[in-house]
Amino acid sequence: MTAPTVPDGLMAEAADRARRVGISASLMAAALVAHRGARAFVVEIEDKTAGGSFYRVTQEGPTRVLYLNIGHPFYATIYDPPGSTAQHRAFIETFLWILGTSELDAPEDRRVTYARERQRWSRDLATAAPLLDELLGYPDERAALAAAETDDDAEA
Repeated sequence: MTAPTVPDGLMAEAADRARRVGISASLMAAALVAHRGARAFVVEIEDKTAGGSFYRVTQEGPTRVLYLNIGHPFYATIYDPPGSTAQHRAFIETFLWILGTSELDAPEDRRVTYARERQRWSRDLATAAPLLDELLGYPDERAALAAAETDDDAEA
């Protein structure tokens, strides 16, 4: 029995990006491949605020891409809260890589289940993250950081 084939999302991603900037999808695909080089794994940020998943992993040509949704409350509260470090973000990315590659490597019927569960996890996190945000006092920290940045800009 052969291993299941992961659909290649390179052209779909290239077409989406190309439409936004007004170039051809084939040119965008070539640019994405060139930009990523020989890297097998890449993390990118996207903004899919309208009910989007907090993360997704795709196979795009030779590269697997972990997309983190900056528009989901998960991003600001769990992935990159005030005071977060590169090490903290790497821990979160490792966990999401394990989930995402498991989804990509699963047979088609299980990929559908993963996708459904990812949407459920995203909804649950969208509900829980603001509660956690308040509990940890992040809105106050963000306000203080924004005020400090405004003060720094005024002095410059």
